[in-house]
Amino acid sequence: MISVLLATYNWPQALKLCLESLSTQTDFHFEIIIADDGSTTDTKDLIEVTQKNFPVKMTHLWQEDQGFRKTRILNQAIHAASGEYLVFLDGDCVVQPDFCLLYTSPSPRDS
Repeated sequence: MISVLLATYNWPQALKLCLESLSTQTDFHFEIIIADDGSTTDTKDLIEVTQKNFPVKMTHLWQEDQGFRKTRILNQAIHAASGEYLVFLDGDCVVQPDFCLLYTSPSPRDS
């Protein structure tokens, strides 16, 4: 399984597009851990609504906004991850439908 560690901070519109792109994956053998570096409740509200109908497990980790501490919340996300592989993604990235599949496909050396 893959753990997608998704960093975000106060841009729920971009996060919504990112999550929508992750919901269209051709392989759902992944989890999403949102590493939130102190966003307002707008981001929390978006995540709560999105989680209800999302095809994979989504975990929201939040820390108080005390300046740029992205690496600290990402370390917490790493600790919470249960995947064999960690894929780091920023909350303003839109991915192709085979994004997670690329990380699980065997390499040519494995055949």
